[in-house]
Amino acid sequence: MAFHHHTPARRKQIKKRLARMASKAKLGTGERFTALVAQLKARRVGRTERGRKLARALPGATGKIINPRALAAFIGRKKLGKARFQKLATRGRKRKV
Repeated sequence: MAFHHHTPARRKQIKKRLARMASKAKLGTGERFTALVAQLKARRVGRTERGRKLARALPGATGKIINPRALAAFIGRKKLGKARFQKLATRGRKRKV
């Protein structure tokens, strides 16, 4: 990524953002799930026409999902599989109590 035309302060911002994007939270901490829920809330999934299109675009989704936490769980199950996702969810509930 060439950013020679940016000011030094802007370069620093870009480097921080790239570093943050590159470092994902450890699986099982719940940070990834929380970040995805926040991202889906920001996109207003299910509450706007654009959000409904986003929800429908996922394979297996009906587009009727309006709860961002439910959509994040759906995405997690698709990505990790039912058993692995459930194990992480159980670990998260135990940690929460």
